[in-house]
Amino acid sequence: MTKKFLSATMALSMAVCTFTGCSDNDKDGNLKENVSYETVETDNIRYKIRSDFKDISDYDGGSEGMYSYENENVFFINAPKFYDTEKCSPETYIEYLNLVHYNAEDVTSDIIYGDEYDIVEYSTGTEEGGRFTTYTINRQGHDLNGTEIMVTYIDLNDAELMRQLSLELIENMEYIGEPREIVTSFDCDCFSMELSGDMFDFTPNSNPEKNKAVAKYRYYDNFCKRLSKIEVTALADSEYSSTEEYLQSQLDKAVGEDSSKEERIIADITEAEILGYDGYSIVYRKNSLDGFPTNTFTEYAFDKDGIIYSVELKVADTDGNEQVQADFEKLIDCIKIK
Repeated sequence: MTKKFLSATMALSMAVCTFTGCSDNDKDGNLKENVSYETVETDNIRYKIRSDFKDISDYDGGSEGMYSYENENVFFINAPKFYDTEKCSPETYIEYLNLVHYNAEDVTSDIIYGDEYDIVEYSTGTEEGGRFTTYTINRQGHDLNGTEIMVTYIDLNDAELMRQLSLELIENMEYIGEPREIVTSFDCDCFSMELSGDMFDFTPNSNPEKNKAVAKYRYYDNFCKRLSKIEVTALADSEYSSTEEYLQSQLDKAVGEDSSKEERIIADITEAEILGYDGYSIVYRKNSLDGFPTNTFTEYAFDKDGIIYSVELKVADTDGNEQVQADFEKLIDCIKIK
């Protein structure tokens, strides 16, 4: 969740604010069943929503699945579509959100455990004095994995009602989209890869037309796995005259104008054998997003028939990085050069 979206939803919330009071609680503070519900279908999910929710998807700055409740609270229903969110354990997802919201105030998080799936509840304060909370379904292999309800509200006394309304929305959901495919094979003009076992899969960033394969862990049970990847690329139309020139350009980008070589470069261009070919390797560190750890990049490259092949391992400098590095090194053997 970006600050831009957070600000947009809060702006919507305040723009339609004509407080009328929360009438869906009984005298004990429990959520009452609504008089009527509307069934909504999207490409991926079907859900029932209370008749006193107002669809504001067409409101300036709104998007599909956005509703206001009691005029001052905004709900956004986000169908499962984020590759990395679907793969995180609840604990890893919270760790990720902590870094995304590293400068937020009044952060709280919780895991609501269930038989069918768990729900990650994550909440931060807003500049307007209200709250922004997400409820994300979490269960590896579940059709609704990664689906989340986002809600912003101004009156802090509404916290429990907003929670109950969000959980009711989740309970009324069913997945109606196509089964999500786990991709373990990659083939392009220059190379192919087969990922055996159930540890890795290819990400949507893989592109056979660009001779680029990107593989990540299939499940993130620690944060290092969430941030790490292996990327294999064949530079068929390279601007570089040699493998050394290409790797030097990578080092130049890593160092940048304001960073010293001593801080970034771990291993300069070094001779290395990879996949039976004589090539070169480099190792360097590179900054990530604000609040996120640095990453260590190990890149191997070689030339075959005028095409530069690159195998890049990106491993986050966090707990578990040695095992992740070793796992990715083993994956290199899955590459078959054509």
